[in-house]
Amino acid sequence: MIRKFGLAVIFSSMVLPSLAAARCDQPYAPEVHLAANPTKEQIATLRDDVQTFVAASDLYQACLQKTMAGGGAALIAANQKEKERVCKLFNALVGSLKQATAQAPVSGNVELVSR
Repeated sequence: MIRKFGLAVIFSSMVLPSLAAARCDQPYAPEVHLAANPTKEQIATLRDDVQTFVAASDLYQACLQKTMAGGGAALIAANQKEKERVCKLFNALVGSLKQATAQAPVSGNVELVSR
C-alpha cells in the first residue's frame, strides 16, 4: 500500500510540470490597423489592445519560465518576436498618423490675434 502510494507520488510529480505548462495561455495578438480617418477613441482602443497583449505576453513568458525549465525557450522566443512585431507596427501606425496630421493643410478661417 505504501509502495503504491510512493509510486503514485513520484509519477504525479513527473507529470505535474507538463500539466502546469498546459495552463500557460498564449495570448493572441491584436490586429493593428485603423480606418482612413481614425478618431481619438479608435486610436486609444487600439493602444489599449496592444498594451493588454504586451502585459499578457509578459505573464505568458513568466509562466513558461516557471513551468518549463529550459524547454520553453523556443515558445518564449516566438512570443517575444510577436510582441515586438505588434509594438513596431503600432508605433509605425501612430507615427504615420502624426506625420499625416502635421502635413494636413488647415481648413477654415484663421484669425490673427495680437496682444
